[in-house]
Amino acid sequence: PGLRAHPLFTQCANALLASFKIWNMATVGGNICRSFSAASMVSLAVGLDATAHIWHRDGADRDLPVADLVIGNGINVLGPGEVLRAVDFPGHALAARTGFRKIALAELGRSGAVVTGRIDPDGTTVYGITAATEWPTVLRYPSPPSADRLRHDISAAPGYHTDPLGSADWRRAVSAVLAEEIRLELEGTA
Repeated sequence: PGLRAHPLFTQCANALLASFKIWNMATVGGNICRSFSAASMVSLAVGLDATAHIWHRDGADRDLPVADLVIGNGINVLGPGEVLRAVDFPGHALAARTGFRKIALAELGRSGAVVTGRIDPDGTTVYGITAATEWPTVLRYPSPPSADRLRHDISAAPGYHTDPLGSADWRRAVSAVLAEEIRLELEGTA
């Protein structure tokens, strides 16, 4: 009760459902630590403002947002001897209404763009873009943004990349379309 964001866990887990590694050996922490742009658990953690609890071999611990852990496609800020110990999800994000959209060349294939959205109980609205960008993009608003503002902010965001699954321009454009679908869903007008 009160954990309205629970569908996002299944939606993000299913984003890479066809992968042999996911079926047989992947872990949430491993998916985050590999830090690939299409990492579905990064999408989940970014969408819900999760914090990574990191252990260092000298005994010093540190916490940082998962959105700040991933700094490139397959690149993160973990140092030698550091281990991701836990991923913590804040209660306000778990109580939020959420939305999820994904686009890929194949229904169960690697994502070309993943967009998550949520409205917290206090009205704060957060959109996360992954797979389309080399590192997570987080757009945060004190209240739901207008369609024009959201489209502008998505278009202006850095880090969109080109690979065999899509061009940077295509990823930017579809991210805006997916985010608008989520915006309408969260506002209850879809």
